[in-house]
Amino acid sequence: MKIAITADVHLTSRELHPQRFQAIENILDQMLARQVSHLVVAGDLFDASLHNYAEFDSLCQREELRQICLHIIPGNHDDTIANKHFLAPNVRIYSQAKFAQIDSQGPGFLFIPYQKDKSMGAAIADFVDEIHAQSWILVGHGDWSDGLFSANPYEAGVYMPLSRKDLARFEPAGVFLGHIHIPFHKGKVYYPGSPCGLNINETGQRRFLIYDTSTSEVESVPISNQEIFFDETIVILPVEDEKEFLISRVMAMISGWGLSQDELDRVCLRIKVKGASADKSAIAQVLHRSLKGIRLYSDPDLSEVYNAGDQARSPIVEAVRMRVEEFEWLRHPDEPSKDDLLIETLAIIYGR
Repeated sequence: MKIAITADVHLTSRELHPQRFQAIENILDQMLARQVSHLVVAGDLFDASLHNYAEFDSLCQREELRQICLHIIPGNHDDTIANKHFLAPNVRIYSQAKFAQIDSQGPGFLFIPYQKDKSMGAAIADFVDEIHAQSWILVGHGDWSDGLFSANPYEAGVYMPLSRKDLARFEPAGVFLGHIHIPFHKGKVYYPGSPCGLNINETGQRRFLIYDTSTSEVESVPISNQEIFFDETIVILPVEDEKEFLISRVMAMISGWGLSQDELDRVCLRIKVKGASADKSAIAQVLHRSLKGIRLYSDPDLSEVYNAGDQARSPIVEAVRMRVEEFEWLRHPDEPSKDDLLIETLAIIYGR
């Protein structure tokens, strides 16, 4: 059996955020096409501002969607949702932690809703007798303490943490978590990420997951959103042909997204240029031309481009650039990149 998994949809209303409803509808449509009949939502299906769930309830009651069963755990934004709020018979809210069998031939699922001031390990411990000596999957909403990802930028602090020790002690076959909006995978732990970028900071193609209970394989499935956000920074250097240098950087950026033409048509880009240039006005014109066809979130930000009018300093920049390019190291995600080193070098050469 195959089971679809998502989290952090943050539904409000179609009027306020129609794209969020479109994302969940796209997931459901793809499930129908693939004949997948179970959807697991790992918390924050609804935003904290929403207290009327009628629109989503009506969606789930559509004739073509009644064959899909939705297994929903409350997250920290919708921790008060309960079965009594829904008329749709195919919606199941796990307001209390529960060990359930979706596929009679597959692993069991331990659904753990968000609980303030409680760790996920403590919640799992309450089910140690049920999960003992069998294959099981954890579905929760919180922070994995061993994950190499950025914390949720909208919510400071730690939310219902799951530790490496918890994984070693309880040995789940797989872990699917909500709360972090960035798509992430390490070992047996998966964050599907938000299926729709909530704002310009939630970048890149969004996805949902499909878990195969018979093979334990996890497939990442792209979601066809109306907008795909990107927030990019490009470094400009005072080289002999700055225009061609900038164009090559822009082309490399777009190529790195790995999007089809249809997906490129849906991109919304916020872009910042850092570095040094002998002609900022010309750079701005080239940037607009090279980004033709891509919708801009705002005008390109050139506020951190230094004036490189002193040609005597250009050889120094070129020498530093070549040295930086020669560097080879396995960079941790939180450590500076080569572009970061160049930007700091330019700040020293041309003055802050």
